Amino acid sequence: MITVRGKIENGKVLALEPIDDEFEGREVQITLVEENGSNRSANEGEIENGWKQLIDTIERNRISTGIGDLAHQHDHYLYGTPKRED
Repeated sequence: MITVRGKIENGKVLALEPIDDEFEGREVQITLVEENGSNRSANEGEIENGWKQLIDTIERNRISTGIGDLAHQHDHYLYGTPKRED
């Protein structure tokens, strides 16, 4: 992946600096990010939908282990280390 500064002129994206020959003829994905760093390509609906999909995936794959201290004692259960004190 490379980053190249550019500008939009008459509806076309123009690079403001040279691009290596290795990219000649390749199809690329262009993400528009304004110079001040804001990115208009992801709107709030897309972000909200992404979080909903993540939460749904976590809920679908959740299992009950019956181990009440699993998060606190994960090294013990994964690697056999002595249990940590509370």
